[in-house]
Amino acid sequence: MFTGHVLCGVTPESATYNDSTNTVTIAFSENISSTDVLLGRISISDPSNSYTLTGGTLPDSNYYTDTLEINLVYGTVIDQLVQTLFGASQTVELWGNTTVQVDEIESFGMDNLLIHFEAGAFLDTAFSQSDSVTLPLSTSHFDNPAILSCSYSATHNTLQFVFDRPVQFDQIAEDRSVDGGPGDGSLDPQVGNNDPGEDRNDNDALDTEPNVSPFKIGIGDVAGNAVSLEGAKYIAQVADNDTIDLRLTINDAKRLETTLILDSMNLNLSEGAFRDTLYNMVATSSIAVSTTPDSLPLVADSAKYDYAKN
Repeated sequence: MFTGHVLCGVTPESATYNDSTNTVTIAFSENISSTDVLLGRISISDPSNSYTLTGGTLPDSNYYTDTLEINLVYGTVIDQLVQTLFGASQTVELWGNTTVQVDEIESFGMDNLLIHFEAGAFLDTAFSQSDSVTLPLSTSHFDNPAILSCSYSATHNTLQFVFDRPVQFDQIAEDRSVDGGPGDGSLDPQVGNNDPGEDRNDNDALDTEPNVSPFKIGIGDVAGNAVSLEGAKYIAQVADNDTIDLRLTINDAKRLETTLILDSMNLNLSEGAFRDTLYNMVATSSIAVSTTPDSLPLVADSAKYDYAKN
């Protein structure tokens, strides 16, 4: 039995986690401030693990409510790099959304979760602090995004993935943080030799996070041969889409076309290779890969040997 004794203020009465929207919804005994929330005083656990929140997305404006939603995906500095800006070398911080705590919590036993609120996590309308309480955390479970089909074009060295909903195209963090906070959300162009701009992967679009992980994509064949991708040359899409065209690196294309039986390939996709627009990981899957062979395969028509150069 889980009980909480109100000492001086409002008390959380129930909590639910939605694993599709990544939000915790908390119901209270009376109204609380929507922004006077100390997230570091909230932790989620199962019988073997515990995680104290490191952040979260709260409502943009302050108001009083008896129901509060906290999105566990939140913006922060997720990467940094050294750039030369107007002749001076600077360490530039890059802003994006982090899913670290969502990924951690969703690795727990989702049917046996508890949520603990330390005293003072919330303030009521009289600015009284909430009491400490531990409650069951029920979970609203929804299906993960899934891949529907995969094809390979040997002519273009491109894998095409089709999903049941839009997924994110981003491969890298690019949005430069402003004074340790969010970036401006737009792609800053190159300014001569003074500023290299933000387009680190030259796709003319602002990537926000590494939401595509080629290292979690593998291709096999019926003979048991397998190739794991070492990266991606580029992704054709520059906006979220239910179809992603991934151009292989020269080395990956060479390994795939010389190692595997092209007309009997299968995709081995690990969880997290792609994420949908709500940052849910595409589920692990293994499906057949259809192949379009080279339209004009190369055929050697002559050869010569140079004795001097061996």
